[in-house]
Amino acid sequence: MIIIIKNKKKLFTYVLFIISCFFIIAEMFSTSHQNSIPVMKDNAVGYIVIIIDDFGNNSKGTDEMLSLPIKFTGAVMPGMPLTEDECKRLTNAGKDVILHMPMEAHTGKKSWLGDVSIMNSDTVEKALSVFNKGLSQMTNCVGFNNHMGSKVTENKEIMTAILKDAKSKKLTVIDSLTGKKSVVGKISKELGINYLKRDVFLDSTQDTSKIIANLKKAGKIAEKQGIAVAIGHVGAEGGLPTYNAILKTYKELEADGIKFIGVSDVFKK
Repeated sequence: MIIIIKNKKKLFTYVLFIISCFFIIAEMFSTSHQNSIPVMKDNAVGYIVIIIDDFGNNSKGTDEMLSLPIKFTGAVMPGMPLTEDECKRLTNAGKDVILHMPMEAHTGKKSWLGDVSIMNSDTVEKALSVFNKGLSQMTNCVGFNNHMGSKVTENKEIMTAILKDAKSKKLTVIDSLTGKKSVVGKISKELGINYLKRDVFLDSTQDTSKIIANLKKAGKIAEKQGIAVAIGHVGAEGGLPTYNAILKTYKELEADGIKFIGVSDVFKK
């Protein structure tokens, strides 16, 4: 269909309308889901990024998790007895390493945060200092996610400063989404930082069947969106049941066309 508009003013208005519609549609696609991004050109129908939290203390399931034949990302706690050692073990096992940054939550014991943690009452300068202290203990670190943090991830001032610093270091930020009012996604978009968000928590249970169900749920999300981020744990929140669930399920998901990748693979051109 060809539309002929002789009046220049009307023509200008029409063109402006078309351009506006284009940008509105583009914005809708760009914000529909932060994890809906092309990853790699292969035959996969979707990708799962498994992140295993709480490395750094030789927690239950650590050795077993490191032996998994698929790629995953280990989120390592700073200030733990084996922080640096387990960073190296993850790298040697072919896994990715990110900083599991403790941040104050609305609920939960302060002791769960450890000695290297960001509090909501911290100044921006102190928060940045603690963040960089955590990073200094990591080796081959490609990003960070939050440990707890439902309160601090709502703090626009602190999170803006941390995300700007992370961007300058070319780190990927993963929002664990421990709170509904997190500003991490919004700020990440504004700053143009590499950003992912958690789609599924795999565990916080010792019931392997439930963890398997959650992993399959991540597979369905990956098929629909292109990519899914699933977070599990070593230690009391997961550990051996999570390891067993992944070991029992990964071949089935791979047979369905799902590929397991690390955080470092997501934003490769």
